[in-house]
Amino acid sequence: MIRAVVAGAAGRMGSQILAALREEKDFPVTGSASGHLALLVQRFLPGVLPRRLVFRQGDEVGRPGRVDIELRAGEGPDPIHAWVGGAATVIVRGELEVG
Repeated sequence: MIRAVVAGAAGRMGSQILAALREEKDFPVTGSASGHLALLVQRFLPGVLPRRLVFRQGDEVGRPGRVDIELRAGEGPDPIHAWVGGAATVIVRGELEVG
């Protein structure tokens, strides 16, 4: 479940993802959720592309973060692409071999 808040004249936005099937019920900052939410914002509150949005997350759980999103015109079946960026902390590193 993604909880989103859009408030204020400056268009301030916040989002939070809750996962009931995991031990840790809250992900303080989620770029994938922010990217999809940015695409929804563009659909219902259209703006000129390229468009930059900033999502603040994690304040409610004492783990604040910021996700920078740039929406760009796409090609083919996806008319808009969301580019997700920002600082990150590596928690787990590894390799996966599939085959």
